[in-house]
Amino acid sequence: MMFKKHLLLIGMLILFLSGCGFHLRNAQPLPEHLNPLYIQGLGQYDQLNRTLRDTLLSADVRLTRDQSGAASILTVRDHGQSRQVTTVDSRGKATEYMLTRKLTVKLTDRDGKVLMEERTVGVERDWIDVGKDGLAGRVEESQLQQDMRRDLALSILRVLGYALR
Repeated sequence: MMFKKHLLLIGMLILFLSGCGFHLRNAQPLPEHLNPLYIQGLGQYDQLNRTLRDTLLSADVRLTRDQSGAASILTVRDHGQSRQVTTVDSRGKATEYMLTRKLTVKLTDRDGKVLMEERTVGVERDWIDVGKDGLAGRVEESQLQQDMRRDLALSILRVLGYALR
């Protein structure tokens, strides 16, 4: 009896979502005529470059390493990252930080026509450093930096998708 109620509820939810115009997000932020995309402004071996490339590839964006063969160019200016102390303990030792990283992105076609004006994307994270001396603290901060790079890449993907609608 309980199973039938759950099944009925799931069926009604599916009907409601299909009737309200709900659609899954389109994974491809670039129209086909803008592929392949060239990324400039980040070092070839930069971790952010690798994360951004992986994110774009997973969204079915074709990439090229040769600017002359690109249909569009994504210019990325990395404003770097900062670390601000937000909390200190009773001894005056910093225990919590705000980590911030910002980028500016711009999309042009191969002829230099601006397809998306410069937009700034950024991420902020709190990091608590209480009792994390040595390797444990460095590993946790490294993981946090990796998560921030992933979130930046996803933000760039969202900005491109929104700007090119």
